[in-house]
Formats: sequence, structure tokens, C-alpha cells
Amino acid sequence: MTQNQWTKHFDTWSASYDRAVQGDGYPFAGYGKILDRMVEHANVRAGHRVLDLGIGTGNLSLRLSCSDIELWGLDLSQRMIDIAARRLPEAHFLCADMTEAWPEELPDRFDVIVSAYTLHHLADAQKPEMIQRLADLLSPDGRIIIGDLAFPTRIALEETREAWHDKWDGDEFPWVAEDVIARIDSAVRVSFEPISFCGGVFVVSPPTG
Repeated sequence: MTQNQWTKHFDTWSASYDRAVQGDGYPFAGYGKILDRMVEHANVRAGHRVLDLGIGTGNLSLRLSCSDIELWGLDLSQRMIDIAARRLPEAHFLCADMTEAWPEELPDRFDVIVSAYTLHHLADAQKPEMIQRLADLLSPDGRIIIGDLAFPTRIALEETREAWHDKWDGDEFPWVAEDVIARIDSAVRVSFEPISFCGGVFVVSPPTG
């Protein structure tokens, strides 16, 4: 899809998105557990500046939010942002395409960056590049938490594609952890934790030592 097509798609989906994610089959199996696990890994504390990339209707940020953090939400869909803004009135929101240059208003450093069910819209070759772009926004002890459509191996992805072919979207590119991790620059550490048969959580952080 083109950017305009994606924008229209998510604007239209905004009214029913929160119902859609409650499904227990592909692609949203384990959605709530994945978001809860992301919150545990994020370990957001008072004073942190947090970026939610692809904030959508705000489901993840609602779990993260407290009055003592500086929360920024970026999304392609203004209608999604409108819903999130009603739920998170203290947050800062930007409507922008994550594949383009970061908006000038976006701060240049974050303690925590989170992204839920967003980056599977990037082609496989773009995912390592996006991780590096996000890592460049991190404070020295910062971390990136990604929860998404993801599989530990290419075999697992193909098995699920066959089993759920009627639900499979050819315009989406679920993560394959073994492929992505092998292509990540050594300047960051990446781990993957599967949560459901079609989703899991990546943690990206600076190397130790």
C-alpha cells in the first residue's frame, strides 16, 4: 500500500481497532499478554521521556503512563491519535510517517522507546535500519521494547502462514527473530521472547561493558 492508502486504512479502522485486538486467533493472539510483558521490560520510572512509535489508540501507553513521565506518541493516523489523545491528555502527539525523517518537534533523546504491532508493516530489510534509527534516539542507558507479529524462525512463520492463510495479509511482514537478530549491528544487543504462536517481544539495549 502507499502511504495515503495506509493512512485511510488506519483512519477507517480506528473506530473498531480496540475490538479487533481482542481476538485469540491470528494475528492478535496474545495481544494483551504481549503489551503487559512490554511494560515489564520497559520498566518506566518517574522522570523518563518515553516514545510510543505507532501509538494507535493508546493501548500500550495507557499501561505505561503515569503523571511523572514525558510521553510522546507518533502515528500515521490522525484519527487513531485523536482517540489516544482523549485517553492520554498529558501526552504529546505527532502525526507522521515513521519511514520519513523524524518530525522537528520530536526530542532527540528518549529513555525508553516502545512500539506495539507497528513495525511489521516494514519490509524485512527495513527492520534493522529502523532499529538503528531508534537506537540513535536513545539516552546512554535507554532501551527499545518492540511487541509485534513475530516468529522465532522462518519455519514457524511458514507453518502459521499455511494454517492461517485466510487471515494472512500480504501487505504485512511479520518479524523472523533469527533473521533480524543476525542482521543487527553489534552496537546494540537484541533478544526475543515469544509470547504467543504469532507474537512476541524484542528488547534492544546498548551492549554491556
